[in-house]
Amino acid sequence: MTLFRVFPVLALVASVSGCSENVVPPPGGGSGGLPGSGGTGANGGTGAADGSGGSGGTGGIGGAGGTAGAGGMGGGGMGGAGGMAGVGGGGACLSQSDLDAITDLYPTSARQVAAQCGIDCAGVVGDQAFLDCTNPCIDDDIPGLSTDCESCYGDFALCIRFTCLNECALEPCGTSCESCFGYDPCFEALSQCAGRDSRDCVP
Repeated sequence: MTLFRVFPVLALVASVSGCSENVVPPPGGGSGGLPGSGGTGANGGTGAADGSGGSGGTGGIGGAGGTAGAGGMGGGGMGGAGGMAGVGGGGACLSQSDLDAITDLYPTSARQVAAQCGIDCAGVVGDQAFLDCTNPCIDDDIPGLSTDCESCYGDFALCIRFTCLNECALEPCGTSCESCFGYDPCFEALSQCAGRDSRDCVP
C-alpha cells in the first residue's frame, strides 16, 4: 500500500524534472553598443578682409627761400651786386677827383687794385670784416679816391671774393678775369655803383 503511494510521487517528481530540462533559459544581457564616433569640428570662420591702406602723410611745408649771399657765385653774386648799389650809390665815381685818381692808375686798373686788396684780406672772416679790411687798402693804393667810390670797389672785391680774385689781380683786363664764372654780375654792379663803365683798360 505504501509502495503504491510512493510511486505516483516519484512519477510526479520525474515529470517535473523533465519539464524543467525542456524550459528555454531567458536570454542573457545585451552587449554594449559600439562607441559613437566623435563629432566633426565646425569649420573655422573666414579671416577678416584686408585692412584699408593708411592715409598718405601731409606734405612738408616748403622752406623759406634763402637770402642772396653778398659774394656768392651765380645768384649769390647778383645779390651782392644789390648791396654795392646801396653802399656807394649810383654815380659814386663821377667826380673829377675820382676820375683823375682812376686815370692816374694806367696802365693798371682800379679793379686790379680791388682784387689785390681782396687777396690781401682773404683770411678775414665775415663780409663786413672783409670790407673793413679791403676799403682802407683801396684807399691807400688809389690816392684821391672818394670814400663812396672806394666803397664801390670794396664791394666789387667782396663780390668776386670766392671766384675771381686771383684772375683779376693778375690780369684785370684779360679773359681769365673777364670770363671768370660769376664775374659779369659783379662788374655790372660795380659800373652801376660807380655810374660809369668801370673796365678802365688801356685800348
